[in-house]
Amino acid sequence: MYSQKARTRVKNIGKKIDFITNIVQEKGSVIAALEDEQNARAAILMHLTAIAEQFDKLLHSGELEILSHFEKERYQRKL
Repeated sequence: MYSQKARTRVKNIGKKIDFITNIVQEKGSVIAALEDEQNARAAILMHLTAIAEQFDKLLHSGELEILSHFEKERYQRKL
């Protein structure tokens, strides 16, 4: 099974995603949130950075099993 630390990191990722979703909903759209450079955009970027750090910590601590549930290509937008 997964370590407690790994589960906590994934829960933190989920919380950060929820925070971003709430910011976008409060502003009415992604575009409106990103246009608010002083508050919403800064908060979104902060949460995205924190999410990236959690994934990096999972990778560097060898939590490959839990990372296997996340497929980078699946979530990338097709150009």
